[in-house]
Amino acid sequence: MKFSFILKLCDGQAGKPRHFKYPLNFMWQMLEVSRTIFHSWIGRKKSQYMRRDVELTRLIIRRYRDDYDPPHPLPTL
Repeated sequence: MKFSFILKLCDGQAGKPRHFKYPLNFMWQMLEVSRTIFHSWIGRKKSQYMRRDVELTRLIIRRYRDDYDPPHPLPTL
């Protein structure tokens, strides 16, 4: 949870270095997390359960859109 919070304070974009709003050393110290564990956590693959959750979320959203979004824009009155 703490690691996710740190990453939320990042303006990272795909393929570019991460830039954080606050110095990492400061955040690690305030949140009492290890630098080594933080970096190993970033490099981990998503767990099987996390990947499944992401896939189920996509399926639910797609199903919702299929059922509730009109196929064509509604005419304005």
